[in-house]
Amino acid sequence: MTNANQAVAYLERFGYLDSPQLETWGFARRKALAPAGVVEAGIIAFQVHNGLLPTGELDEPTLALMAKPRCGFPDVGSFVLTGNKWDTTSLTYRINDRTPDLAPSVTNIAIAEAFKLWRDKCRLEFIEVTGPSDIEIRFATGEHGDGIPFDGPSGVLAHAFFPGQGAISGDAHFDEGETWTNSGNGIDLVTVAAHEFGHSLGLAHSTTAGALMYPFYSGPHRFLSPDDIGGIQALYGVRVEVPIPPPPTDPLPPTKPPTTPAVPIITKMVYQYTEYLQSDGQSYFIETRGGDVTPPPGARQESP
Repeated sequence: MTNANQAVAYLERFGYLDSPQLETWGFARRKALAPAGVVEAGIIAFQVHNGLLPTGELDEPTLALMAKPRCGFPDVGSFVLTGNKWDTTSLTYRINDRTPDLAPSVTNIAIAEAFKLWRDKCRLEFIEVTGPSDIEIRFATGEHGDGIPFDGPSGVLAHAFFPGQGAISGDAHFDEGETWTNSGNGIDLVTVAAHEFGHSLGLAHSTTAGALMYPFYSGPHRFLSPDDIGGIQALYGVRVEVPIPPPPTDPLPPTKPPTTPAVPIITKMVYQYTEYLQSDGQSYFIETRGGDVTPPPGARQESP
């Protein structure tokens, strides 16, 4: 940012001054934060919106923030109350034009990781397809067909469109003028893609500096802040995972077949008797079970 004309162009591009550019994004011009041509009001709007001292001048902190790499989506509209969301919870995406900076498989992984950040916090699923999809992803340079040209290295890194904007709904475009990476030097694709997909799902920019949906890029940021989580859940609800019980750690002992109750065995006992006759002629039988028995007085043993 080197002069006042560049500053005015910046303020118009990102919604701080009334400009026809807002209509390209589907916003009414009245959404601009300051009237057309009132540059000081536009500067103050930028400063207030981004937590800077509202001097109304292009001072050093203001110019430093304007010079940071950022998302191309304008800084207007409520974070979540835009009225733009998908009417389905299962969304498809396709990667059309890829960056030569990364192997196709690495790009696929980075894009999937970016979607997963949102998927893990709300009731949405994302499915990659090879045909027409809900969210079309492409890398491009300069003017690339949507009326919002890229500006080369640094500056604007990427942009995406809200749901409900016709054929371009949800589409995400990345400036091929950047050097994209999934680790190491360059612009972290996972971070930028996750930010842009927030727009694809219906989120505007956040004014919270620690949020993924903050418009300025400061390096890898692969997580959602409470602000981001609250926003996406306000649109699509809280994700509820049904836990799957783990298998038992120790196998159960084998089941024994039922046993039949024992039937008592009755053994026939044989008794031994000896007959005795008394003098009066009466007979008596006495159990002997072996062994000696003394007969009653006056009795004699009869042979069996």
